[in-house]
Amino acid sequence: MIYKGYIFDLDGTVLDSMGVWHNVDVEFLGKRGLPFSEKYGKAISHMKLELAAEYTVELYGLNEKPSDIMREWLDMAEYEFKCRVGLKPFAKELLELLHGLGIPVAAATTSSRRLYRLALERNGILGYFDAFSDAENAERGKDSPEIFLRAAEMLGKEIKDCIVFEDTPQAIKTAKKAGFTVAAVAEKGKADDSGIFGSADMVIEDFTGVFKELEREAECKKIFAVH
Repeated sequence: MIYKGYIFDLDGTVLDSMGVWHNVDVEFLGKRGLPFSEKYGKAISHMKLELAAEYTVELYGLNEKPSDIMREWLDMAEYEFKCRVGLKPFAKELLELLHGLGIPVAAATTSSRRLYRLALERNGILGYFDAFSDAENAERGKDSPEIFLRAAEMLGKEIKDCIVFEDTPQAIKTAKKAGFTVAAVAEKGKADDSGIFGSADMVIEDFTGVFKELEREAECKKIFAVH
């Protein structure tokens, strides 16, 4: 598990926040008398907020500006990210360990910087990230490898030396196709559903096993280095 660079998605991977976005989607559509569908939720899960808003306007024929929809979504989610969103099990411990080992870490996310920084800071892990490749410095969502490639570039590492942690099938497929080692982070009870995660190199439910394995490997290398 020791790679030269670690790249983490945030929503649903490091941050336990997917429930927030589901509730936002359901409430947003409900206000307009529209039903939420899992197909819609999956379709926008890997998109930048701007593209998701444009997609929503087109799909439902809304007479609204995408910029207004984005603002409404952000306002609805801000309190949750600032006050309630927590972390996936052992996410903090893993990031702290990587920081202590001097291994660089990047976030690769389509989430709004306005939101994710609130949650990272409140949970005490903002300082463990060396770089942020996000919607503000990438033109496309995760149907393109741009966000992942930029993250590796920011860390100064080659693709083959980095591991990416992701939770959505499209993003996993994109990162794998670009040449990264990819770990799929599954919802609890779905780690064995290989059909969802396709080409991922491994599937985990949280970071417990990754943390413990990395800790063992790091300790082993330290012991051998002394001798």
